[in-house]
Amino acid sequence: MSFLPTAFTFNTFMVFGLLLLAGAVAGELAHRSRYLPRITGFMLVGMALGPGGLGMFTQSMLGQASIFINIALGLILFDLGRHLNLRQIFGGGGGTLGTAVIEATLTMGLITGGLVLLGVAPLVAAMIGAIGVSSSPAIVMMVVNEFDADGPVTRQTLTLLALNNIIAFVLSMLLLPGFHLMQQAGWAATILHPLYILACSLLLAGALYGVGRVVSYLGLSAGQHAFAVLAALVMLALGLSDIALVSPLLTALLLGVMVGNMKGVAPLREATFGGRAEIFFIILFVLAGAKLHITELWHYAPLAAAFVLLRAVGKYAALQTVAGGTHTSRAQAFQVATLLMPMAGLAIGMTQSVEGWFPMLGSTLSQVVLAGVAVLETLGPPLSEWALKRAGEMSDQRQPLNH
Repeated sequence: MSFLPTAFTFNTFMVFGLLLLAGAVAGELAHRSRYLPRITGFMLVGMALGPGGLGMFTQSMLGQASIFINIALGLILFDLGRHLNLRQIFGGGGGTLGTAVIEATLTMGLITGGLVLLGVAPLVAAMIGAIGVSSSPAIVMMVVNEFDADGPVTRQTLTLLALNNIIAFVLSMLLLPGFHLMQQAGWAATILHPLYILACSLLLAGALYGVGRVVSYLGLSAGQHAFAVLAALVMLALGLSDIALVSPLLTALLLGVMVGNMKGVAPLREATFGGRAEIFFIILFVLAGAKLHITELWHYAPLAAAFVLLRAVGKYAALQTVAGGTHTSRAQAFQVATLLMPMAGLAIGMTQSVEGWFPMLGSTLSQVVLAGVAVLETLGPPLSEWALKRAGEMSDQRQPLNH
């Protein structure tokens, strides 16, 4: 019997290692080009090595990678929630909240009406419209962090990102009774299911906030342990939500909002992820690129094009309409709207959740959203970088304090 290997084959560990290394190299090359952010490099190498390219990363391996994607999205949504200052939103006359509501209403209304005119069932079109309200926190926050961007456009964008995604979750929950009625479900499921999802996510986030408060009181979340505690809370949020059959991303977002706005968790509120979370973010975008199938765009191209166009019109029109009343110039409103254009994992997660609950929906919902994501996820990173450059809020564009 020979103890030597009989054949050389790629296993999951090797492929993950190669993708991580290739993603890091491609991201750095994209950054050095001065024309593309690192995320574009991550996604391009994923497309090249994924099933649509060289095939080194198979569909089964993509399925095994879902844990890394969920962890990365959970960390990003938690961090986004920490940026949502409720006191500023509700204590400042409600301008930002009003902007988010107007934008969500116009965006969802245009998408729903346009898709209905193109033959999509009204309830399905409305759900696509609700998902279209959301924007990708992953793409925007990665570009913001890469260029250390800060300023009024960046801050308003991060606030609107969090509000948009919360509103998108709420809108999708409000539509669930209609789908239950399509399935001729009883009144209990029709009414209680969306209430259960929202209430359970809120209760889980509250319980984990309580854990974080105890940990902070004991002094265990200070210094180098802060990120470990943050990661533990986020992964508990994901795991408990999965057991409870509620949205793990909503729970992570609500937990971030609580940590960012409630007392007793200052070390967790002020802690930064730094380079320790970068491995998850690189894998997230490399795998996002590997999952892109440009060929799927063709069959649903008209609906996807309408979705992308109507979504853009809704966001740009809403922000231009309220620009004067929110002390934001029209140029800044245009830049914020551009930063809200990307869509990625969050929209896919919401779509998969709805289809998991209602398999009878068919492929229209997923294919239109996925085709739209394929476009907006690809264009999102360079658009975000362009908007931040136009706003003059990158670290190398800002004036020093003593200037």
